[in-house]
Amino acid sequence: MNDIFSSTYDPKQVEDKIYNLWLSSDSFLPSPNNDQDTYSITMPPPNITGRLHMGHAIFVAIQDLFTRFQRLQGKSVLWLPGTDHASIATQNVVEKKIANQGLSRHDLGREKFLEHVWQWVQEYGEIITSQIKKLGASCDWSRNLFTMDPQANQAVVEAFCQLYEKDLIYKGKYLINWCPRCLTVLADDEVEHEEETTKLYHLKYLLAEPQPEDSIQFLVAATVRPETLLGDVAVAVHPSDERYKHLIGRQVILPIENRPIPIIADHRVDMEFGTGAVKITPAHDFTDYEIGREHDLPLINMLQENGRISLDFPDFADLEVPKARQKMVEALKAADLLDKTEDYTHSIGHCYRCQTIIEPFISTQWFVRTNPMAKQVLQAVQQDKIVFYPDRFTKVFNHWLENFHDWCISRQLWWGHQIPAWYCLDCQQTAESKGEKENHQLYTVVAREKPDHCPHCRGSNLKQDEDVLDTWFSSALWPFSTLGWPEQTQDLNTFY
Repeated sequence: MNDIFSSTYDPKQVEDKIYNLWLSSDSFLPSPNNDQDTYSITMPPPNITGRLHMGHAIFVAIQDLFTRFQRLQGKSVLWLPGTDHASIATQNVVEKKIANQGLSRHDLGREKFLEHVWQWVQEYGEIITSQIKKLGASCDWSRNLFTMDPQANQAVVEAFCQLYEKDLIYKGKYLINWCPRCLTVLADDEVEHEEETTKLYHLKYLLAEPQPEDSIQFLVAATVRPETLLGDVAVAVHPSDERYKHLIGRQVILPIENRPIPIIADHRVDMEFGTGAVKITPAHDFTDYEIGREHDLPLINMLQENGRISLDFPDFADLEVPKARQKMVEALKAADLLDKTEDYTHSIGHCYRCQTIIEPFISTQWFVRTNPMAKQVLQAVQQDKIVFYPDRFTKVFNHWLENFHDWCISRQLWWGHQIPAWYCLDCQQTAESKGEKENHQLYTVVAREKPDHCPHCRGSNLKQDEDVLDTWFSSALWPFSTLGWPEQTQDLNTFY
């Protein structure tokens, strides 16, 4: 009797046996009956960064509930599983792993480092798949995919090329979120904001060429980052501010740097903040950048990629920001250009992976023009082709689409889909000699595979862009790239 029935319930033995029975009987595969209604879920792929946690278990359980219910309704159901390469997140965990061996990715070089990443992917890909199976998930494992699989890469390259050919992808200079530790761009939602109490410094900007009738001799502008005055190009006031109307169009002297900068009027200035006068640093503040574009102000980049002060400023060259701030405050005090200092609580952005303070930074990157596509999506929402539950999120979604800028898709990382663009080094040298380096089309070739020669000069001195794409670029294609796109497959026609 004891040979047949165990005295205790062994869930591992029972559950594994039942799950293997389901797999062997193809219970999770879509029905081959073309007359049936279809239902499909493409699993939001969990990151390959480590073992799954309770949050993953919840989302797997919810999807499993939906798919099993739809099968009971007699539908042909596809629940397609997969995992995400999670570009910066995975690169960081592998960097931490090799750091325990006293190595950095730069010690290894790109090729060797990527070998370590693929070893990680192999190990944790199997663990994640095993965990999902242990939950009893009724996925079609014959279609299991990874966002760096050849099929996914083909879709990424095709999408990039199509968007570039439609002028919806371009390369240009723009203000972006920069992590000085990871040395890469971050998306807005990869920046974690924390409330911190720091100092608010009130700086004196002396009027240039003061007049006898002037009632004030200087403007006071407040900032939490006094070191950024190295990149100041203007002081702005609100056009309706009676205190400063008569000064609009005049100039002030930039503290410490001693160069004249204009006083401009802009409606975005908050008259209630500080004295109502604000310093404008277009290369290091997002609002200032927009003001600078509208007023045709120059861009002065006072930082290096590593977060240290630019070598263009000898008195502060190569200093880390905290030391540069301290030195700047001391210089302002010595010159009697610091009006006052007070405690101030505000939000500071940090890298979501390494917690380094993010710097707004002018950089040449690849972007997607979002406005033309956003209009199409908004129209689909208005026509109820896209419906949100609960309904209040419709307003949130619409507001988001109506108030965002072009999407920066390039990342200065090693792990991810490398950008399918090549640079002709000969044409680039010619463009630089003519002062046309920013005209990237003169020496850039975007192609589905490596070109044999440059279409401009017919030369063969080509080098691929070393940057990779934002992990969300491949994720955005996931619902249909998993079904075979860009090929017109049976799966794509049936389940998308």
